[in-house]
Amino acid sequence: MTIRPPQSSGLRPKTLSVAISLAMAGGFSGASAQAQDGRQPIEEITVTASRFQNSLVTRLAIPENELAATLDTLDTTTLENLNFLALEEAFLTLPNISTTGGNFAGGNFFLNVRGFFADYLINNRPVAQFRGSGLDRSVVETVEVLKGPTSIVFGPVSPGGIVNQVLKTPKADDFLHFDLLGNTFGTARADIDVNRSNLFGQDWLRGRLTVAFEDGKAAADEVGREALTLRPVIEADLGESTRVQAALYYRDLEGSFQPFFPLNTDLSIPDEIDPDTFIGSQSNRLENDYLFVEAQVVHEFLENLTLTVRGSYLDTDGDQTYGNGFYRYSYYDSYDPAYALNGIPLNDRTGYRYGFVRANEEEQEYLDVQLATAFDAFGQRNDLLFGATYSDRKTFNTAFLSETLAPVDLTDPSTFITGPVTITLPNDVDGNNNEDRLLSAYAEVYLRPTPWLTIPFGVRYDEVRESRAASRLADPDVRTEDDVTVKTGFNIEVNDRLRVFYSFAESFIPQNNLSRTGFLDPEQGVGHELGLKYRSESGLAIDAAVFRITRQDLAEFDPNNAPGEGFFVAEGEQESEGFEVSVRGNVTDALSLNINYGYANAKITEPIFGEIGRRALVPRFNGSAYVTYEPVEGALQGLRASFGVRFADEVSLRSPTVDDPDRNLGFVDGYEAFDLMVGYAVNDQIDLQLNVFNVFDKAYLESFGFGFGAGGGFTYGRALNAQLRVRLRF
Repeated sequence: MTIRPPQSSGLRPKTLSVAISLAMAGGFSGASAQAQDGRQPIEEITVTASRFQNSLVTRLAIPENELAATLDTLDTTTLENLNFLALEEAFLTLPNISTTGGNFAGGNFFLNVRGFFADYLINNRPVAQFRGSGLDRSVVETVEVLKGPTSIVFGPVSPGGIVNQVLKTPKADDFLHFDLLGNTFGTARADIDVNRSNLFGQDWLRGRLTVAFEDGKAAADEVGREALTLRPVIEADLGESTRVQAALYYRDLEGSFQPFFPLNTDLSIPDEIDPDTFIGSQSNRLENDYLFVEAQVVHEFLENLTLTVRGSYLDTDGDQTYGNGFYRYSYYDSYDPAYALNGIPLNDRTGYRYGFVRANEEEQEYLDVQLATAFDAFGQRNDLLFGATYSDRKTFNTAFLSETLAPVDLTDPSTFITGPVTITLPNDVDGNNNEDRLLSAYAEVYLRPTPWLTIPFGVRYDEVRESRAASRLADPDVRTEDDVTVKTGFNIEVNDRLRVFYSFAESFIPQNNLSRTGFLDPEQGVGHELGLKYRSESGLAIDAAVFRITRQDLAEFDPNNAPGEGFFVAEGEQESEGFEVSVRGNVTDALSLNINYGYANAKITEPIFGEIGRRALVPRFNGSAYVTYEPVEGALQGLRASFGVRFADEVSLRSPTVDDPDRNLGFVDGYEAFDLMVGYAVNDQIDLQLNVFNVFDKAYLESFGFGFGAGGGFTYGRALNAQLRVRLRF
């Protein structure tokens, strides 16, 4: 009996967003010719591309366009053309991706996907610590964003979506690449990328080494970072049926970051605050060390059965000294004029400098075992996956100490620049020793009852054990929660170019807030998505989807709290519904488009902290549009040029409340930042590229405040700057 393999889209390799996913997913080839009905024997189908499960689309041999979900991909070419120093800036070009805050020197970028906080993955492994500063751009090959609830695949993660960063692996060709980069702020950066397809003369052993050093600068002279990154990775074929991949990632980061500033009590930006006058000092320092070790073993046996074992270990150590931000006591429209700081009365134009020191360490162990197979049913190929996951994350020796420093006069910019501040943690500070342990078992099947219909179905069991040290609210606590989640849907092949899909998925996320009896019950989520995927003959990919996601049992203040108490109950609800459209790929051989637009109406439908209605800090729409010209022949061959814009809607700084539905929400304006790129391949060995970011020097906010309030926590995005890269290829 013969079966029909999943259909290929026929995309060109040059397609910006989806071709790399299809390449990693792997096409199917057979030793014999196809039968007259176009079907192939199952035993002759082999995956010819990806050898390891680092990409979201290589867990099973499923082409990207057959997935019943939206998967946005930033491939290597797109990332190199955008050429942002911070990867998160590239994420923000995708539809319905936004940020609530970030900092150039290495502070974490917190992303929203479809209106909810996003979780980060590295090579398909959930790694909470790797936000923003954790991964250097030199080691990342592809970025994937899988939209909607994904707990069925990766456990308790955000129902909005996940961001997977696929790291570089050995290639079939030998090469040595040098990248030298500098920008108008004074940044100097060097990357070395060397690949060997036959280490030590052995064709069964491959290796790749990435080394990067960056002396990064920002608009303010006092703001910058120094980072050293190392990542060796090796692959070995241990016989015809077994292969191994192992890698180590190390990054040493030191930086001095831009301080935060407050808003006026009417939530407007003070006139005296601008990117040129509000700068930091050497008091703002951070030091972070990252060590991430990962390994993967793939063994194929019984002709049609693949066992994959993946493990990783993460160790981070961070210290931060912050002595040059300023804040106000006049949060939320009110302040006490009679209150004085160091004898100086506070008013609408007075703030205070604030300093803190923090030290924290974290370890995470991860192990995942998967068994994948394909079976014959309905005269088609059907894919099946079983798996189990163990994850143990420990946070320990965490210490925090803060103190209020001198007042700041908002009318006098000279007070914004302060000298060094020294705050020292005492040796006897008690640390918080917290632990999260996850045990999971899951199964997933892709059924093909007809040649044009794919039905995914999955079920997952998660058990989470959380242990928390004593806090001001409660004694030490340990709790275990478990749940079963499911996903299903369909993917219909309308014709060779067009597919329509629907997905339904549940999510399960434990919560850290404490009730009077211990931890809150976990939040629950449900997501629906209906979309289409069109692939033109020229290589143009059009993706569109509408979605609705609901999160229930979120943390709400306990209405029985006495003064000074801070217990919670699980009663709130959030909802996000909207749509997104992407057009990416080749219009002609020389002209390509990358256009993204997303709209999300994120709102609180049942009160959370007394708030209801529009969710703060989430833009209603965002996206980007880039046009790239790269002739493949003629006098201009070797030239490439791109021009485009990143944009986002305004965001509210807070939500209405049950008691005050007409509350001043305080809106931060949206923005449009234009970018320009011109590159030229001098020859096969030398390539030049010039990027100009924020061409019209648009001033816009990048971080949006602590606690959604006016008191502090705001920073500007990067101003106009130009960046030159010289790439040497051997």
